Amino acid sequence: MHAYTHHIGDFNTATLHLSRLERSIYRDALEFYYVNECGLDASDFGLLARRLRCDTPEEKAALQFVLDEFFDLDIESAQYVQPRCERELADYRAAVAASGAVKANVNKRQQQHRDERKQMFAALRKAGQVLPWNAKVAEVRAAYAKLKAHQDLSRTSHAPVTANHSPFPVPLNQEIPPQPPCRGGGCGAGCANR
Repeated sequence: MHAYTHHIGDFNTATLHLSRLERSIYRDALEFYYVNECGLDASDFGLLARRLRCDTPEEKAALQFVLDEFFDLDIESAQYVQPRCERELADYRAAVAASGAVKANVNKRQQQHRDERKQMFAALRKAGQVLPWNAKVAEVRAAYAKLKAHQDLSRTSHAPVTANHSPFPVPLNQEIPPQPPCRGGGCGAGCANR
């Protein structure tokens, strides 16, 4: 955790009875708690004092007073825990978990957007239209929509789509005999396909 909410009024009200040294040590203890995202190690008081930069006997006595006043000793975990810090950390962990779900959704939407853009660029390129790689999405979509509209119009026209399609409707019960290929080379007067 790299930041936490510090309510100045609450802190001042809760620490009015402390000396400046005790307030400073309490603030350092809170920050150490949040940075490590766990209670303060109670297994070795000397090590905890060193971590909180309490070197003199006066500073160590102030640390012990702060621990007794504001922290609960959890014997099972051998830690000094602070209820408000635990609530803040629980909220932080929940927000991080929710953020992970949000990030997954954002990544999924971004991937869908990239795939759509890639598909539009490929269709435009296939049709002979080349847009710059950094074209705005609105430009790409407009060009793609124009291409699609043109393709839809060409499908609805009555022109033959392929050489096998006849512009004239053929009744379903009538067969059209196939035309033999032209072998004369010039489709002259003797050609049967004339």
